[in-house]
Amino acid sequence: MSERSVPKAVPRIVHVGFYCRDVKRSVAWYEDVLGMHVHFSVPNRAYAMGFNGGKEDHDIFLVQAPTTYAEPTPMHFDYETLEATKGRIGFYHVAIDFQSFDAAMEAYGRALARSSELAKGVQHGDGRGIYVRDPDGNLVELFSFNGCIDDADAKRLATPYPGSEGRGGGFAMDVAATYRKWKAEKKSPVAV
Repeated sequence: MSERSVPKAVPRIVHVGFYCRDVKRSVAWYEDVLGMHVHFSVPNRAYAMGFNGGKEDHDIFLVQAPTTYAEPTPMHFDYETLEATKGRIGFYHVAIDFQSFDAAMEAYGRALARSSELAKGVQHGDGRGIYVRDPDGNLVELFSFNGCIDDADAKRLATPYPGSEGRGGGFAMDVAATYRKWKAEKKSPVAV
């Protein structure tokens, strides 16, 4: 066996970095919507943020962009086909696994409260993704694995959406209706 076939260490992504139009506004969004904490910072310039209260390395690194930087070109999607209708090559999105559908819905509610734009919703074969924009237009997927889909969803997943051949299954999710239903079920008393 050659030395090349045995990795000495498994690489991992340490963090994702973003230039921000207004870094303090972006820090507040990541704190309020995603529940992240500042691990360390150079005030008004750069903020390293994470989910675990500073116990490990950070997940997101936000940096104040110089005023000479161009505005981003956000991607836009057709809600039915999920096809990108406008965008650019490069960064697509960062996905955050909220570990439960309820936690992802709560994060979506916080994003709505901060007037975040909904880009799209996708019912993947293994979970649901709600794609919202942070204050700088970056796509953040609020993801949850969900082993519980109804028969109609299972049938739809068996037939890939147009243009998805070779990219895995999934279909457009009506996020507004899903959120309304979730909120109504949360307000209903739990049967004992």
